[in-house]
Amino acid sequence: MAALNQILNRSRSTYRTRTNKTKLVRTPGNRLARHRIAPKHSVPHCPISGLKLSGLPGKPRSTYGRMPKCQRSVARAYGGHFSHRVVREKILKAFFTYEKMCVQSVMLEKARSQKAATKKR
Repeated sequence: MAALNQILNRSRSTYRTRTNKTKLVRTPGNRLARHRIAPKHSVPHCPISGLKLSGLPGKPRSTYGRMPKCQRSVARAYGGHFSHRVVREKILKAFFTYEKMCVQSVMLEKARSQKAATKKR
């Protein structure tokens, strides 16, 4: 008589739902057992560009409060909230606006000196 390969689902929830996934594993004692597969969680995304934030783990939002701060964020300006591309654009935008302001002040000073030189003649 052939041995039956019946594997019991020993978990509390026996329904085959999306979060209740199992995997058959052969034990050293040569019997089949079910191992529960934990659900995968999405990695946080940038609210502006929609890119995945690199360096942050894909874990449930409830566990982020218990994680150390070095794992919750990246050591960069806006790290853990904005992606690297958005931060780069912000830095460049700030730099170019400052440069524009400096050029405008230089041009204004040049125009004033030319106006003063023409009045003296």
